[in-house]
Amino acid sequence: MGLGSGSGPGGLFGNGQFQGDGPGALKARVCLIPESTRSVTEIGTCEAIFEEFLDEINVPARRFEVGFPGFAERTEWFAVNITGTFTVSEPGVYRFRLKSDDGSRLYVDKRLVVNNDGIHDAISKRGSIELSAGRHHIALQYFQGMKFILALQLFVTPPGKNERLFNSAL
Repeated sequence: MGLGSGSGPGGLFGNGQFQGDGPGALKARVCLIPESTRSVTEIGTCEAIFEEFLDEINVPARRFEVGFPGFAERTEWFAVNITGTFTVSEPGVYRFRLKSDDGSRLYVDKRLVVNNDGIHDAISKRGSIELSAGRHHIALQYFQGMKFILALQLFVTPPGKNERLFNSAL
C-alpha cells in the first residue's frame, strides 16, 4: 500500500499517483502553501483541504502532472502532514531513511529523527532512535515545491534486520 491508501477515491492525489487499498493507521492531511515556501518549518499550521488514511509512505520519484482530487490544476506548492502510531515488538535502535523531493522531516515520539528539509531533488537522509517495545507516535511533515518531480518514501531498519518500507506494525 502507498501514500493515499484508504477510503478516498483514487488515493491521496487521485489518478493512481498515490494509491493503496487498506484502512490505514496513519492520517495524512494535505494543505496548500505559498509559492515562497522553502522549508517545512515555514509552514506552521495550515488548513487541510483533503485527508486520507494510509499504512505505508511509498511514493518513488516520479513525474507529477495530474494534481489532486478537486484541485486538478494544483501540481505544486502543497504540504502533507502525516501522523499516527506504530507498534514495536522488539526494543532496540531503529534506523530510518526518509527520501523526498522536496522537504521532509520525521519525528518519532516528538523527537526529530530525520531532517530532509528544503527544496531539492529526490534525496535520502538517515537517522536513528532507540525505541522500547510498545506503541510510538510518528509525525512526518512534507512539502512539494515546484512541479514536475515528486517523491516521498519512508524506510525503517529494525534491530538485526534488513531495511524495508515503514508500516504501522514493526
